[in-house]
Amino acid sequence: MAARIADLADTLLQHPEFRAARLGVRQRVGRTIISTLDTAADDSVAWEALRIADEQIETLAATAYQAVQANLDRIVRELVTNAEFRAAATAGARNRVTEKVLTAVADGFAPSAYLRNEVTTRAYRQLRGLSAHQ
Repeated sequence: MAARIADLADTLLQHPEFRAARLGVRQRVGRTIISTLDTAADDSVAWEALRIADEQIETLAATAYQAVQANLDRIVRELVTNAEFRAAATAGARNRVTEKVLTAVADGFAPSAYLRNEVTTRAYRQLRGLSAHQ
């Protein structure tokens, strides 16, 4: 049973949708993945695999975002030149583009809302400054 739990947890960690899911929806995403992959998994096996994967993903994401923090200026510059970001007409649309970019550079892990908002705001301010001078 322990090997089965470990295998399911590892499968979750490798699954892009689980990696990118925010904490609030990760359990639901994980349960869906497990039910698709292992229809015979009982609740105790599924919950233990989810618990293990969730703990590990938080550690992995924190490590990935430490590296991202060191490159925020570059990421902001990339967003300013990103056609999708430039075309985004609302704050929500800009946040979605920023989240997609941050997730890509952080090995598939979703950013915190705080970091996403900070990067979006910095890029938007730079974009507005560039637009005013063009």
